[in-house]
Amino acid sequence: MAFYKRVNRLSRIAVVLGASEGIGFACAKSLLAEGNKVCIVSRNSQKLDLAKEELSRTYGNNILSFTADIAESKTIPEIRKFVASSWGTTDILVNSNGGPKAGKLLTLTDEDWHQGFNTFAMPVIRAIREFSTDMIRNKWGRIVTIGSIAAKEPIENLDLSNFIRSGFLGLHKSVSRDLAKHNINVHLVHPGSILTARTKQRIAQRASDLGISYEESEKISIGKIPKGKIGDAEEVGNLVRFLCSDQADYLTGTAINVDGGMSLSI
Repeated sequence: MAFYKRVNRLSRIAVVLGASEGIGFACAKSLLAEGNKVCIVSRNSQKLDLAKEELSRTYGNNILSFTADIAESKTIPEIRKFVASSWGTTDILVNSNGGPKAGKLLTLTDEDWHQGFNTFAMPVIRAIREFSTDMIRNKWGRIVTIGSIAAKEPIENLDLSNFIRSGFLGLHKSVSRDLAKHNINVHLVHPGSILTARTKQRIAQRASDLGISYEESEKISIGKIPKGKIGDAEEVGNLVRFLCSDQADYLTGTAINVDGGMSLSI
């Protein structure tokens, strides 16, 4: 295909979906610190521009950005082509695209389920399918999907998320076995309570529901975590950086919690 370029494989090329803020941004920053080139993707152009500007101050031309809604079927091939024409084929894929609508099975509509699957599951499926093609050709690759501890331990009022997250466990294990012979490692990372905008929103919502202060609501969250604190997004990014490195060559098919000991599952 004409848009590919030859590149120095000592400098890996990464695509991070959902990287304008939060965990995705932390993953991009951590991969850049490792010496990789990174293309960050988000549908929010304003936040994406600010993220790129911040990262560029430290990492210069090793950062690209692409504004698009990854829920649209055409987007993933467009990202792949954009990165390939700019730098070369992609070595590392990090899927980080938030979570679906809250609610319980008895109240969620058919449309909620269809939209949740199409918006949060299909982009991951398309991205793995699209980018693994180049990784197979290059005989090297790293794929990491940011999930949730809900995959193993369902979270109250997040039935749709619990469904998708647990489904990812089987999917990523299957894909990891298929791609291992091509020297491509596949992982799931399961954050617990990480201080992102989404977490702050949930703490604020609980405060409103219970008629308590934000600080009191935050203490409830912290009380469930053995480490006694809410995690930082950079702690997730640091794990992703390791999983995407040559030092993690013999690891694949893993699902690792980053939750301060919060999950009770074995």
